[in-house]
Amino acid sequence: MKLTTAFKVFVFLANKNSEAKKLIASGNHIFQIDLDGEEKFFLETKDGKLFMRNGENENPSATVKTTKLIMSDLITGRLNSDSAFLAGKFEIKGSIFDGAKFNRLVNIMLDGTTSKFRGVLKWLL
Repeated sequence: MKLTTAFKVFVFLANKNSEAKKLIASGNHIFQIDLDGEEKFFLETKDGKLFMRNGENENPSATVKTTKLIMSDLITGRLNSDSAFLAGKFEIKGSIFDGAKFNRLVNIMLDGTTSKFRGVLKWLL
């Protein structure tokens, strides 16, 4: 299963989660996702909604670069994002503040209140 399918579920559920919606509404941001050997895509917060778009954005707020396996482990909660970042398992280019917002969004979605998200992702991945 492609990781992009998991991110489509992520976007759908994030737009339904009240805490995630607050973060999404905090401004317009573009999070480019660059996974080795995978199709490029980005997440965009615009007008209080989160969108997933195919391809490469010319001017992302932050770019998250890693492998498919590491990203899979990050968004399913098998890997702590803070520890992984400090260990160099992924890198953030561009605004470190926007990179932190992406990290916060992932953590909100992994919170116990959204256990559906975690269950769906483990099933998909």
